[in-house]
Amino acid sequence: MEKILILNEIKDYEIQLSKFAYPYISNVNEIRDFLINNEALYQRAIKYCIAEFDDGKGMLQPLTYADLSGRYKKEIEFIDRYKYMKRIVDLQMLESFYIDEVEEFGTISNSVKKVKKWLDKVAVYFEQEELIAINWHTTNYINIPQNDIVIYFWDDIHIFIRREDFKGALQLSSLFWDLLWNMEIYPENEFYIKFNQ
Repeated sequence: MEKILILNEIKDYEIQLSKFAYPYISNVNEIRDFLINNEALYQRAIKYCIAEFDDGKGMLQPLTYADLSGRYKKEIEFIDRYKYMKRIVDLQMLESFYIDEVEEFGTISNSVKKVKKWLDKVAVYFEQEELIAINWHTTNYINIPQNDIVIYFWDDIHIFIRREDFKGALQLSSLFWDLLWNMEIYPENEFYIKFNQ
């Protein structure tokens, strides 16, 4: 019975989600509100799946087990996709930190030693894949609106958020990648070495 209820609610969630689909361009606040309004379903789906799988929480790593079982595929896909969108949207809360880091770079850019120290410091933002994803999603999709970023690209639903909502993240990401990969000013940087392995 719980499975049927969850599947029906997931179907309703997907119908609501489709209202944000391209060509509509979302803003981060309306997507965040949508996710908050559906968080109870997300938590119930997790609880249900954990109870069903003998191996417990380890079975719910993002995208890893989406094809594990036809019987739980819809629930697991919902969990993975919800979690992924939430992680991208949550990046926006760090915008002021990203902007501060870009401004700090402007004050130290004439010193290679200080730039290397700065790269070591900001690498922590890139240890999590979300900030890497923001950069990737703005440069690697064909035929996306130039002023927007994709946060959801499954099946026939493609959701875009205004690029302006992630201005600091994009500036920091562009600067970081340019310094490390294009200019290669710091090949001994731990993140650079780890990322290239």
